[in-house]
Amino acid sequence: MIATILHSSSTFNAVNYNERKVSKGTAELLEISNFDYLQKTGNVTAANLQEYLVKYSSVNQNIKNTQFHVSISCKKQEYTHDQLLDIAHQYLKEMGYADKGQPVLIYAHHDTGNNHIHIVTSRVNPQGKKIEHDNERLRSQAIINKIMGIEPKYEAKSIIQKAMEYSFATLGQFQAILESNGYESYVEDDKLNVKKGGTVLDSIVIKEIELAMTKTTMEESSKQRKRLKVILLKYRGLTSNKEDLNKMLKKKLGISLVFIGKKDAPYGYMVVDHKNKAVYKGSDILDIKTLLVFKQQQNIPVGEREKAILGFIRKLIEENDKLTIGEINKSLWWKYRVNIYHDGYIRDKQRKISIAVDKEYFSILRKNFRRLWIQGFNPATEEERTILCKFGHIDDEGVI
Repeated sequence: MIATILHSSSTFNAVNYNERKVSKGTAELLEISNFDYLQKTGNVTAANLQEYLVKYSSVNQNIKNTQFHVSISCKKQEYTHDQLLDIAHQYLKEMGYADKGQPVLIYAHHDTGNNHIHIVTSRVNPQGKKIEHDNERLRSQAIINKIMGIEPKYEAKSIIQKAMEYSFATLGQFQAILESNGYESYVEDDKLNVKKGGTVLDSIVIKEIELAMTKTTMEESSKQRKRLKVILLKYRGLTSNKEDLNKMLKKKLGISLVFIGKKDAPYGYMVVDHKNKAVYKGSDILDIKTLLVFKQQQNIPVGEREKAILGFIRKLIEENDKLTIGEINKSLWWKYRVNIYHDGYIRDKQRKISIAVDKEYFSILRKNFRRLWIQGFNPATEEERTILCKFGHIDDEGVI
């Protein structure tokens, strides 16, 4: 469970953001509280909600950006939106946003594979005072952990123990295993301190790490490195940047790339193979300059371009047959500056190109769109699922 505090503003533009999602059918307003006359008259529009929150917050002129906007998400459908709503109430109370009269909007979003909600309220309380915000990002996740009964120190200790089971040859490679699991680390005296969210959660004596190191010769690891090189080149061709590449590799194959250096200009990387519990120096597999060459292919001859676009779509769907049109369009737009439209044709903005998607593949994409839409209703029983599948023309109920 993750709580992410989003950008603040003076105009409460988060309301407009969420209401646009509602109008598109990818979100719904789960709860509206303490909006007085708007709720009584039923005149609930994005503009009216924004105006109300601005007016409510104006009693304290010392606060410039009064919007408090937070997203709470879980892994896939681990929690229903109703359960997330209960968690939101506890969260708001712990964070100081649950006083009587505090205006709150809570939205459920259905546009990703992970159930999540958005909360919008004011940083001003009903008495006109600013709500405590010191260290709010640290407090926010600590409160979520408390609500969920998660003990961060226990989790960190568990990750360290699992990392010791990997095959690694240097302290840096051990740190790469930790980083691939979301933990930072640094050396202090004879220990490696492990932290997350700015808090040191555990430490391990470096000598213990050194005793667990394994030295593997280039000859011994040759087969695995060749296998990883083929994988990196293949998935590089299906993604648009190193973040997308890393995300796809971890999701599909349990492989993480940990980059070294500046975020936008890394000078090296390591490959963490979680499935086989091994770490490799990236340059021993594929040099970083070659790895990070993500080619855009917009200026190629028309006939070749059409063939390349259709081939690219085929590869993406063969790699992941759960993709929706929206998901596939992200890669298509980056690489070719085109999108698939819901009439089954591929076009660019100037409509200089119009290609029909293969019927078989377009059928898969449409089915996935309906599947995601139906899943957004969170059917709780087989009967509910059957009704929704009939409504959405889904024959195989098992996909829901």
